Amino acid sequence: MLSIKPYYLYLVAGTFLGLLAFFSALKFPFAYGEETKKLQEAYTSYLAGEKATTIAEKERTFNQALLLYSQLESSVQTIEGKAKLQYNLGNSYFQLESYPWAVLHYYRALRLDPNNPQTKHHLDLALAKLGLSTTQVRTSPFINVHNTQLPLHLFFTMTIFLFLFLTLYIWRFQLWMNLPLVLIASSWLLLGTYYGYIRYMTPVEGVLISGSMLYHTPDEPLAKIVDDPLFSGSKVNVLEYTQNGNWAQITTADGRIGFVPKKSLRLI
Repeated sequence: MLSIKPYYLYLVAGTFLGLLAFFSALKFPFAYGEETKKLQEAYTSYLAGEKATTIAEKERTFNQALLLYSQLESSVQTIEGKAKLQYNLGNSYFQLESYPWAVLHYYRALRLDPNNPQTKHHLDLALAKLGLSTTQVRTSPFINVHNTQLPLHLFFTMTIFLFLFLTLYIWRFQLWMNLPLVLIASSWLLLGTYYGYIRYMTPVEGVLISGSMLYHTPDEPLAKIVDDPLFSGSKVNVLEYTQNGNWAQITTADGRIGFVPKKSLRLI
């Protein structure tokens, strides 16, 4: 009778779990059951808005689509699903002529899917409506530097592989295992470092959803850095919030540092 060692079963089971954790971060359908129903209703309302012949009917149908898409934000889990949902939210706001909010959601979509040409095109259109120049979005041929979900899944998967291989290495040591162990451990360390960098070292970005003056300090709101306000739809780096939470210190695209009211800002 064929005898299977327990540690081989352990290795196979762990490998399966690791692959499952990895592929769960990739492209799978993102809505089921009630979510699918809401998604279809939202899409139907959006199409009805495009075909509407009166302003009142357009506002009603696009607002309905916006409401349904917004209700799905907390329930969609996959990267592809989140990117698609943010894109749809951006389109809904665009149709309602709420261009700063459209810009915000297009940027959020590009964080998750930075190479999507449709999202980039619609972002350019929304920025143009606000009189703003287009902004280049950083991309990576391997992993999106703005998205932390996929690196975390990869790190978790590599941790499982490393643990299983170490177990096998201790139980059934053979000379050929040295090189794979070094490669797996090095990959695990690089992924951990990379995830830590994009999670804690990359700047926090935001979008001004309403125009705002840029102030030297939050305690002296009349101390303006410049006389002209920052335009709604502008992308900024968020440095910190004040203790009372009413102000945010930001860096503008041209390098100016100052404070804006928190209510005028949303994080990407």
